[in-house]
Amino acid sequence: MLGLLAEEDDDPRAHTMCSEGRTLHRKWVDELFGAALPVAPAERARIVDALVVVTDLYSWKLLRRDQGLTVDDVCDRMVLLSEAVVSASRGAIERNRS
Repeated sequence: MLGLLAEEDDDPRAHTMCSEGRTLHRKWVDELFGAALPVAPAERARIVDALVVVTDLYSWKLLRRDQGLTVDDVCDRMVLLSEAVVSASRGAIERNRS
C-alpha cells in the first residue's frame, strides 16, 4: 500500500485507488466511532479528521517500521490516541453545555 501511495502522483490508476481509499477510510472512521462523535457537523468533521490521522497508514508505518514497535504495541498506541481524541471531544461538548 505504501508503494501505491508513492505512485499516486505519477499513475492515474494509483491516484484513483488512493483517492477512493481515503474516502473509504474516512467513512469507516465515521461509522466505527459514530456513536462517540459530536452531532454538530463542524465539530464532527474536526474529530473525524483527527481520528483519520490516528488510524492512517502513515501513522502505522511511523510506529511499526520507523519506531520498530510490535503489532500489539502499535495497536495499543492507536487505541490510546483514538480514546484521547474521543475523550477530548466529549470534554469539549461538556464544557460547551455548561
